[in-house]
Amino acid sequence: MNKWITILVISLLVSACSAQANSELVPEKTPGIRIQASTPTPLPSDLRVIIKSSSVSLIVEDPAEALSVLEQAIQDAGGDIMSASSYTYPESGTYANLNAKVPPESLAELRQAAHKLAIQVANDSIYNTDVTKEYKLAHEKLARLNLAEEHLWGLITTSKDPDLVESLTLLRELLKTDIENVESELLRYEQDSLRANLDITLTESIEPQIILE
Repeated sequence: MNKWITILVISLLVSACSAQANSELVPEKTPGIRIQASTPTPLPSDLRVIIKSSSVSLIVEDPAEALSVLEQAIQDAGGDIMSASSYTYPESGTYANLNAKVPPESLAELRQAAHKLAIQVANDSIYNTDVTKEYKLAHEKLARLNLAEEHLWGLITTSKDPDLVESLTLLRELLKTDIENVESELLRYEQDSLRANLDITLTESIEPQIILE
């Protein structure tokens, strides 16, 4: 949440609490309005969120045919083809590119299948990105935002000052936008950790031409 929003929220909360210090009204939930839980489900202490990726560059006899074989292998492994393309240059031959999301446990098998199609393996790399810290920080931030939204909603439902209600409602909408953004961030981490990223580049093997004088 932006710094100025944070300051404004604090100022309005303090002001609203002071204005209602002598009030005995109890916040009520309006039907149809969902109140987020301020206490999130605790994360396991041994939680690890790892994103796996692999990049493979191969020299093959027929890139288009190899691309078709690999697409089928990925689908058979339960993966999804995100993009696939091939193109030909008159002077340098045919190239093909493939990007897929695959089950992490099938990554090694798919790389081996790709190797079997190759005349030469130009590059083969696999790497893991640990985003556990980022995931936990986002989880904690979501809890704080949800708690702030609850406080704002409580003040909105009990305040008798129309101007204050209007200001608090605006801030609540901003908070809800922040909540949605953090929820999307958490979902992206979760989805990326469940599906490994696989990039494959296929280059046609061109035999050197012998020029006779």
